[in-house]
Amino acid sequence: MGQAVAVDVGYGFTKAVSTAGRRCCFPSVVAPVRGAGDLAALSGGGSLRHRVDLQRSGAEAEAVLVGEAALAAGGVRSWHQDAASRPDYALLTLTAIA
Repeated sequence: MGQAVAVDVGYGFTKAVSTAGRRCCFPSVVAPVRGAGDLAALSGGGSLRHRVDLQRSGAEAEAVLVGEAALAAGGVRSWHQDAASRPDYALLTLTAIA
């Protein structure tokens, strides 16, 4: 049987825990990757563990920073009454599962 993962996308942090005991917690922030001179890259946030490459059907690939690196790159937390309506809800959920 496979693992189960519980994810909570909160206003401040995204948290996840699996039945295997693995856990993660990171700020609920997403920001675009702007280039080699990006503040996040200079502060160590340019590592692969902070970068998510998106490929949407019929669209060009897009790279974003998640969590601490996104904060360093100028991303801000967003506040929505209905958390599931956040534009980055699925991205934060899938990042936590990964």
